[in-house]
Amino acid sequence: MTLRDDPRFRHCWDKLHALGPRAGYELALELAAELSATATVVARAERYAALNPKFVRALDADKLPPTPLVPVPPSVESSEGTP
Repeated sequence: MTLRDDPRFRHCWDKLHALGPRAGYELALELAAELSATATVVARAERYAALNPKFVRALDADKLPPTPLVPVPPSVESSEGTP
C-alpha cells in the first residue's frame, strides 16, 4: 500500500486540513528540517502555489479522491466477542 492509499494517513490529513493552513505549514517546516530538504520543499510549494485555484476547482482537483476500500481484518478482540 502506498502512502496515497493509506487510510490512516488520509484520516490524519483530513483532520490536519480542518485545523487550517498553519498546521500544514508547520508540518512542511518539520519535514523539511528533519529530512534536510528545505530547497525541495520550497520548490514544490512554489510549483503548487503557481496553480490557478479556479482551474483546480473546475477539475475537482481541490478534493481528495475517494478513499479506496480495503479489507479490514478482524481484530483479536472482536474474534473473542469483545467489541
